[in-house]
Amino acid sequence: MDKMQKRQIARDYKERKIFAGIYELRCRSTGQCWVGPGRNIETAENMVRFTLRNGSHPNRKLQSVWRHQGEDDFCFAILDQFEIKDMTPYDLSSELKTRLAVWQTKNSADRAVG
Repeated sequence: MDKMQKRQIARDYKERKIFAGIYELRCRSTGQCWVGPGRNIETAENMVRFTLRNGSHPNRKLQSVWRHQGEDDFCFAILDQFEIKDMTPYDLSSELKTRLAVWQTKNSADRAVG
């Protein structure tokens, strides 16, 4: 790979669109559902599964169900996403809170975090 290709890859990475959103984590056997916000929704699943695998997820109830039912019993889905371009941190936080409340009510779900 030459310098021009490396520069183009770096430029493409910096210019990629980042989407925030709301995700759902559902236990198939119990039917329990948790929703959570993701400032970068594309990386949210990896972060959630990593903390659950390591026993360090902040939601103790979710962590307990994960430990008892096992990882294979959980499915992850993106429920809502939006581009964060030109959003201030305050606006992003506010939008995530609003959308999280909507999905929490809609799905009769607990919050994954917070």
